[in-house]
Amino acid sequence: MCSGVPSSPIVNKYSVDNDKMVIFSLTAAQQMYDPPGYVFCINIPADAFVYTMLAWLEKNDPNFPSDRPAKVGVVGAKGPYADTLQGGLEAYCNAPEEYEWVEGFLVDYTTVSFASQVDALKDCDYVMPPSTGGDIPGFMKQYRQVEGKGIFLGTDAQMAYLDSLVQGAGYEVMDGMVFALPYTWWNEEGDVVDLAKQVLSDYHGEGEAAGLKNS
Repeated sequence: MCSGVPSSPIVNKYSVDNDKMVIFSLTAAQQMYDPPGYVFCINIPADAFVYTMLAWLEKNDPNFPSDRPAKVGVVGAKGPYADTLQGGLEAYCNAPEEYEWVEGFLVDYTTVSFASQVDALKDCDYVMPPSTGGDIPGFMKQYRQVEGKGIFLGTDAQMAYLDSLVQGAGYEVMDGMVFALPYTWWNEEGDVVDLAKQVLSDYHGEGEAAGLKNS
């Protein structure tokens, strides 16, 4: 079995461990793999994304504040992915003096009005929109409507809804958004991409390989 819904591996962990039935999870949270069992995560915990992202921003973002800590806030759809991600952001911001944790909000997947959240986060330097579903473009538009100036941050969870973001929010709202991704794109260099290209070359004809590359 394979699940992209973050809560499913946790809900089913007891059953699959007892039945020795393997389930692959597209997300990773401690409750899935601790204690070890038959849930296998094919991703890394979300807090690892944000540790790397915040460290990178401090050193590379030309807009990073030079005279004060950078303010960070986040909104997430309730569930293990957002729990892990928000926990990582808060823990990192509470450690180095370069960051200041503002607030994290967990909302229902059905939430479409973010008035209180955007008001609380409008003065942040960096804001993480909802992930793993929910009205991501709605939040981003509402945040800009109250003149929120923070740079939007994202992981592979937000990237999975890229078309929805473009269609629902528009490039002008997304402009400058920074993503931390655990994988490389087809036109980049990396072990997984190189292996995929080699497998295509070794086991598929030229025409078939070209079709798979473009699918």
